[in-house]
Amino acid sequence: MGPAPASHLTEREFILQTRLRRAGVLLVVLGVLSAGLAYRTARETAATDPYGAKRYEYQMEVIGGKSDEFATEVREGFLSLWHGRRLALTLLVLSGSAAFACFFVAHRLNFVPPGTPAAKGD
Repeated sequence: MGPAPASHLTEREFILQTRLRRAGVLLVVLGVLSAGLAYRTARETAATDPYGAKRYEYQMEVIGGKSDEFATEVREGFLSLWHGRRLALTLLVLSGSAAFACFFVAHRLNFVPPGTPAAKGD
């Protein structure tokens, strides 16, 4: 038998709270496992030619301006989050954030505003 619901929670809210907490735990476990798997199977990226990269950046700046160069850097930075060892960190942060959201919502179900009849009896 599970724990009894709090006095101010309905049975439906208690079930929702329990499911949210279980989902949070599941997200943490799956996130850590998938991040570990992604980290172990990631390959090291090959080094790029620094002179070729500088020439490419210069040509981009001449053709498109500083804003084009900045937009390309942002896009490439975002796309790099989905490859290699950075993918492991991305998975860990996303699963941790989703689990935190589940735990936060489950905790907020216990909130009773001051001055309500349920709070006066506590």
